[in-house]
Amino acid sequence: MLDFEPPIGRIEPLDMIEKIQVTDGKEFNIGTSLIPEQITDLIKYLMDNMDVFAWNPSDIPGISSSVAQHRLGTLPEAKPVKQKKRNFAPNRQAAAKEEVKKLLKAGFIREVQ
Repeated sequence: MLDFEPPIGRIEPLDMIEKIQVTDGKEFNIGTSLIPEQITDLIKYLMDNMDVFAWNPSDIPGISSSVAQHRLGTLPEAKPVKQKKRNFAPNRQAAAKEEVKKLLKAGFIREVQ
């Protein structure tokens, strides 16, 4: 039995968001509850620090695994299971292949046998 009452229907965000154009087609999502002065300060801060953000995988090639690393928490005795191939619509399949190419080129993923 649950100790809490689960929400009914869709959970709405605390604040609505809007896209702001910072520079060269770069966009950020910000909360609409900010006052104009906060928005101005935030945009100035973001523009001053644009070099910190990665907009695509090629912006941060060769990140050291000592900085960031992902591991799957699997049991050592668990055997791998091959799942059946999923078929996608041609446009989604092309988009997925393009993303894989970007990640391979940036060195974030590698092919294993």
